[in-house]
Parts: sequence; structure tokens; C-alpha cells
Amino acid sequence: MTDGGNLWSVSATIARHAVTRVEETLTQALGGKSGPFEEAGDTILAVTTNALSDSAKVESHQLWRVEFLCRTEPDIEALARASRELDADGISLKPRIERVPDQDWVVASQQSNKPIRAGRYFVHASHFDGVRPPGAVRLVVDAGPAFGTGTHESTYGCLIALNDLAKRTQITSPLDLGTGTGILSMAVSKTWHCRVLAVDIDPQAVAFARVTAAQNNLHRQLEFVVSEGCRHHRVIRDKPYDLIVANILAGPLIWMAGDIGRHLAPGGRVILSGLLQHQERRVLAPYRLNRMVLEKRIRIRGWSTMMLRTPSRTRHKTLSRPTAPVTLPGSSEVPFM
Repeated sequence: MTDGGNLWSVSATIARHAVTRVEETLTQALGGKSGPFEEAGDTILAVTTNALSDSAKVESHQLWRVEFLCRTEPDIEALARASRELDADGISLKPRIERVPDQDWVVASQQSNKPIRAGRYFVHASHFDGVRPPGAVRLVVDAGPAFGTGTHESTYGCLIALNDLAKRTQITSPLDLGTGTGILSMAVSKTWHCRVLAVDIDPQAVAFARVTAAQNNLHRQLEFVVSEGCRHHRVIRDKPYDLIVANILAGPLIWMAGDIGRHLAPGGRVILSGLLQHQERRVLAPYRLNRMVLEKRIRIRGWSTMMLRTPSRTRHKTLSRPTAPVTLPGSSEVPFM
């Protein structure tokens, strides 16, 4: 799968306005394809973009770091041609190439019976009896009636986002919307040693999540309730939250933007997932109207995970939800949670 057990990283620091252009150009140079990122998945495993300055400021004024994770060693000549092409358009690019230990960034398998590694997290079924990475945060999740065993790109992207967030902030009051198996609630609780309130619209998913929490000795740290979004009185009573994780679908994410904004604390973060790459702009729009700023984006095989942040200062009144349900015609969404 990889070169000598390693992956390869190609990264660069660029202005925010150049992110899309650089992603398109480097995707062609690294993947050998002129089409979208998902068509180059055989070579490019993931694309991550991070804001390098305070994300509560204007996005267009920020510097961003773009990183491509590749299976094989990059073609230096192709990268040089890409750099010259961008330079002709006024975009200065100095890509950095380095090996990445496979155990630091292992792309999830689609086979739910195999364990996966996502940053600090090691996800496996209860019957797994193999070697467990030392120091990893273990999450025991069996396949069941709920979604979210860590093998889907949306759940995996959320784990990577949580892994990155843990390096730079403390979380004390989190909310998990659309909890599924409870895997993300467990990851949050084990990472920050805090209680987590988790909701799901499906009673069967909530029941399964409670069993999964007990398997991980987290039944006293996690509270699961059946709720449509933020409507449950427990969700309303415990706000504001400094972290909200919503791994659902693009339509509901758009619909709940106002509610999520009202429940986030100043400086709080929201992780959005379960959306396809081509749905990013439509999902981002209502959150930006509610003064949230994109801080991190992870793309894996056409699926996107985005982390946004509210300003640290007192927030303005958030916008109400749409007056009618949001539909996204022509999308092939799968309700992974």
C-alpha cells in the first residue's frame, strides 16, 4: 500500500484566496489526473487545509497550510511544473515533501472487522485480540444497527479533526449531534476526560450507543437522549457548548446552522461531517452567515469534514433556520454517522 511502510506528505503555506487553485493544480501533479480529487484517490489519500492564524478573523486575510497525503513518493518534476504554472499566475508555491509514518495517519479500511488508526485513536471490535498501539486512545465499537464504526470517511475525518483539536485547546462542555454508535462521543470523552451529551433522532441508535459506551467503561461519562437536533430540553438546558460535533447529512447540517450557532459558546468550535465535497459551499453558507469561520477541512475520497469556529468576543444574534426543509437534489448521500 505504501512505500516501505510510510506515506508521503506534500505541503505548502499559501494565501486563503489561492487554496482552491493550488488544490486543483497539485491534485493533477500528484495524482496524474485533471479531474476532481475523488478521481485521484488511488494516489492521493487525503487533502487537509488548516488556517494558520486566528480563525475568528476574516478568512480572506489568513495564511493556510495545504497538505496532500500520498501513497507513493511524489513526482518531483511534476511538482516543479505545477509550481511554475502557479508562479505564472502570481501564486508563489514552495512545497515541502516528507515521509509520514504510516501509524500516524492510517487511512480507514472499508472492512468494519479490521481495526483502524486515526491519529491518536485506535478503533477495533470487541473480539479483536491483536497488537494494540502503545499510548493510543482505544475505542471499542462493534458493527450494529447504528452508523459510525470509524471505517467511513466522514467518521474517520471527524476523528482526525478531534486529534488535531486536542493538540491546541481544552474542551469542557461538548455536544454530539447524530451520535450513531457513540464513537465520537467516546473519543471526545477519552481525549478531554469530560462528560458528553449526545443525541440522535433514532431510538435504536441511542440504545446501541449506550451499550457501546458501557463496553468502553464510559456509561457514567456519556448521556444519550433521543432528540431531533437541538430540540431536547437537556440540550437547551446545558448550552452553551465549546464543541459541537455533527456527523449527519448535508441537508440537516444546513437546516440546523442557526440552532448550532445559538448553542455554541463564544470561541467554540463545530465539526461538520457527512457531506460530499461538492456540497461544501452550500453547507458553509449558513454557518458563515452566523459568523462562523472555517478553520480546518479534511477531504477523503470525495467526503468532507470541516471544523469552524465562532468569534471569541460576544456574538451577534444568530440567524433563524430556513422556513422549509432543505433538500439537495441530485446528491447521493448515505446517512453515515
